[in-house]
Amino acid sequence: MDIVTHAVSGLLVSQALPQKPRTAWLPFFCVLAACLPDFDILFASTPTLFLNLHRGISHSLALVPFLALFLALIAWPLRRKTTVNRLGIRSLWLCFASCLCIHIALDCFTTYGTMIFLPFSSHRVRLNANFIVDLFLTIPLVILLVCGLIRKSRARVLALAGIVWLFLYPCTNIGLNALAGKHFADTLKDQGREVVRMEILPDFFSPLFWRAIFVEKGPDGRLLQQEQSISGLGNARGASQDYVPLPANLQAHLAAQSGYCRDFFDLMLLPVCRPLSERGRQSAIVALSFLPPDSDARTQTLEHTGHSLHPLDSHTADSLKYLLVYDLRFGSGLTIGRRLLSLRPNANLPFMLLVVLDREDNLLLERLVFSDARMDTGWHDPIPPEPQSFGRWLLGLD
Repeated sequence: MDIVTHAVSGLLVSQALPQKPRTAWLPFFCVLAACLPDFDILFASTPTLFLNLHRGISHSLALVPFLALFLALIAWPLRRKTTVNRLGIRSLWLCFASCLCIHIALDCFTTYGTMIFLPFSSHRVRLNANFIVDLFLTIPLVILLVCGLIRKSRARVLALAGIVWLFLYPCTNIGLNALAGKHFADTLKDQGREVVRMEILPDFFSPLFWRAIFVEKGPDGRLLQQEQSISGLGNARGASQDYVPLPANLQAHLAAQSGYCRDFFDLMLLPVCRPLSERGRQSAIVALSFLPPDSDARTQTLEHTGHSLHPLDSHTADSLKYLLVYDLRFGSGLTIGRRLLSLRPNANLPFMLLVVLDREDNLLLERLVFSDARMDTGWHDPIPPEPQSFGRWLLGLD
């Protein structure tokens, strides 16, 4: 969820307290608590850390008691003796734990995925209720907050109403998502189409609009992945778009060879693939020409003898596979939605995995590009998954 909604949720909690310390520090610490889990982005300095840390251990339910205690201890202005209506450690702990839990719940309502069970499980909870920026959720909250600031006598009632809306609206969307998905699935079934898997995702202005991402088995037995914009009632809007799904066996094969691939696929929902552009293909060929010598099958295939440039002959280069892998989840089926997304500073597919494979689908090169975060690993040899350690397990890096 966007940072504005998180901050507003913290302000609502500060207004909803039955006893408010008379200090300007109260809204500050509540907003800090409501936004604190997203500070994980400060430590995500590389793509692989971004995959593992963002919405990772800082969003874990197991960490909430400790984060709330830390905030209660540093919130000295709210509990010092000179503060009118000061709060004790227990009350502050409950207040900040509520802010943290609201943050985690809001993130679970989106499609990105939140690892709330770390370090015991890296399962990502995705409830597909809200778009990442949901005006139908945020605007009513802002209105209630402003009204509470204007009419201070009604501030607590309005704040409680806002907190109810924080959960009532997404939970209603979950039900509307299921109804729209069932109607659309029934329509496909009536058309005699065999759907293997389907995900109904929120779009801009959900629940008025949704996006159906589904894998369909064609008459020849091949799988085809499609994206279809649907209305709030589950009716198709316009023509669908076809994509090539990344085969499950290839996905597992790549994940076994590379920790980067494993972490990337853990985030992806229904990954698709397409050939690299000619520019991307040429950059991969140049990177292959600089591969250092080693004893594995890759080097024997490419016949390298040193660190210096050894250009690939056209026959060898043409025998390799150059793929771009990404997820359809991060997009919009609405024209206005696509235009808004194109206005991002680094508008592109937000998460991309680029790979070069040999004839047996062995991984020769890999590259992660996260356009929004301006992260790019560049082409490099596949990095095998690291062995498990207690520290990595604790942080959810395994």
